[in-house]
Amino acid sequence: MKKEYLADGLTDEVIACLGQIDPLHLQVIGRTSVMSYKRTSKSLTEIGRELGAAFLVESSKNVGWGETTACAWRPAAGKAAP
Repeated sequence: MKKEYLADGLTDEVIACLGQIDPLHLQVIGRTSVMSYKRTSKSLTEIGRELGAAFLVESSKNVGWGETTACAWRPAAGKAAP
C-alpha cells in the first residue's frame, strides 16, 4: 500500500509540473481522467486515442536497492504531434 501511495503521489506531481510548463502550448490531462486507467488492460494506443492525447508519459516503478521511477514520452498512435 505504501508503494501505491508513493506512485499516486508521483503521478500527481508529474501532472502538476507538466501543467505549469506552458499551458497555452502543452495541454495536460487531469488526474481524474488519468487515474481511471490505473489498472486497465488497455494498450497505450487505446488510452491515447480515448484521451485525445498526442503523447503519453509512461512510468514504472522498480524495486531493488531503492525506489526508482522512470518516465518516458510515448507518441500516442492516431494523433499528430502538436
